[in-house]
Amino acid sequence: MTRTEFFLRKTAAWWITFLLGLMPTLWSGEEIGAGHEYDNIHLEENIGHSAKELPAGLRLYPDRQLRSYDGSMFGLSYDFADQDKISMAAAVPGKPYPEILPDFPGVARGVPLPLNRLWILKDNWKYSTGPLDARVKHKQASWSPERIQVTGPVETIRAVLAVDPAAQFDIMVSVGDEECVKQAREIAEFMTGDASTEWGKKRIEWGLPEPVRVAIWELGNETDWSSQKLTPEAYVRTCREVMAAIRSVVPDAKFAPHAATAPWHETQTKHWKEWHRALLAELADPIDYFAFHPYYHGYPISIIEEYLNVLRDDIAAGPNPEIRIFVSEHGLWPDGEPGRWENSWYKTHALQGCLAVSEWFNRMLARPEIAAMTMHACSSGPWGMFYPDPYSGKVYATGLAELFKFYKLIPFGGRVIGHELQGEGTAFDGKLSLSAVAVQGDKRRYVMLTNRLPDTDRDVTLDLAGGTVEHIYTLTAPSVSEVNTAVDKPIAIHYRKATEQETKEIRLPARSVTLLLCRPEA
Repeated sequence: MTRTEFFLRKTAAWWITFLLGLMPTLWSGEEIGAGHEYDNIHLEENIGHSAKELPAGLRLYPDRQLRSYDGSMFGLSYDFADQDKISMAAAVPGKPYPEILPDFPGVARGVPLPLNRLWILKDNWKYSTGPLDARVKHKQASWSPERIQVTGPVETIRAVLAVDPAAQFDIMVSVGDEECVKQAREIAEFMTGDASTEWGKKRIEWGLPEPVRVAIWELGNETDWSSQKLTPEAYVRTCREVMAAIRSVVPDAKFAPHAATAPWHETQTKHWKEWHRALLAELADPIDYFAFHPYYHGYPISIIEEYLNVLRDDIAAGPNPEIRIFVSEHGLWPDGEPGRWENSWYKTHALQGCLAVSEWFNRMLARPEIAAMTMHACSSGPWGMFYPDPYSGKVYATGLAELFKFYKLIPFGGRVIGHELQGEGTAFDGKLSLSAVAVQGDKRRYVMLTNRLPDTDRDVTLDLAGGTVEHIYTLTAPSVSEVNTAVDKPIAIHYRKATEQETKEIRLPARSVTLLLCRPEA
């Protein structure tokens, strides 16, 4: 293939993917987007600096233990209606059940999938399980035609387990009426029951012989925000009923009701605290987490953290201070470009999106009240770690998969230790562009540094509290707008051995995430 042919194919692939993204809008005649969480909010400009180089300093404090470096912080959310898009499974002639395809496990190999969020919406899970000839046509999204869903809950779970056999799951169940209560008990039995139970037996027959490891049961999704939103009183009541139904099957189930959605929105600012305070007053004992959905940089992460601070402090002052926060959706909110909002969707998984998610990881790993996170999403509209190639239909991984692999280079189970960054762009404010996290492992110390400035290198002096930098890994690309596709992977991880000088000072390339592997002092 010549360079010209390669360029034309890459350009055509982008346009086909873009036009496919417009199809829901064309079908319905309506603007289709992720929501209105950032209405009337000026999105952050691409952060930058006129200088080509900027100094900074990093000091580690190994005696200051902040939290553990948990795998559950690197979870992934699965948009239930979109799993057919990446063909996790396919109907095979003569086979009663869908077969798991090798594409997803292949491209996801090496990506940590310790926690996986599944939407199990009321009756939809029943429409999409069992033999294919018994499945019911239904709308997977409000704008889509009715069709048979091939990749249902069983196939999604099997595909995830093919990547990570130890994977755990967050199961989000519907709440709101008596039918939801009935469905919750059946879903719990389906996920965890043995062959002596009605739904456990069906799960085994349909392809999942072992009970699903459910770490969290999430109670609804943004129920204070959706078109069928509930009052605090109604949400408390339905949460109680659904929790009782699930606990009748899983006595030690752990639950996560939702904190207020988009508390920064003009319709939420006056009463957002009342929502979680009502839940703390009524539900504190039986719950374990509050689910929260931050998207950045609709506001800078520093602003998002102010809302987390309020939630954290109200929990600490409430009747059950052991409750922690579960970030069940997060990701870069794509700022608008001329024309349709879809024009900016690529930013969520371009290098710009990878750098934003990395900064989010660095900040949340400094907060012990954050128990777990699932990034949105495996494959969705604006957000995706995996997409189908518009030519072959084969699944490919975006740069976010490389980012997750990058953080997996630090072994889970280590201890996050204190650090101090100094220099321009290191304050926890709207101009934050240089962030870090440091982890003490059994045999090594790991330092992750994220430089979001697109054209400015950072010369960082290092005080590592003893030890020597031995290995350096860098994730970057030629520009922040680069995206990985099926035919081109500019967002990549690079490795080199450290020089003796780089234990004292290191140059972080522009638009990069850098990992230092350090040998402790003898």
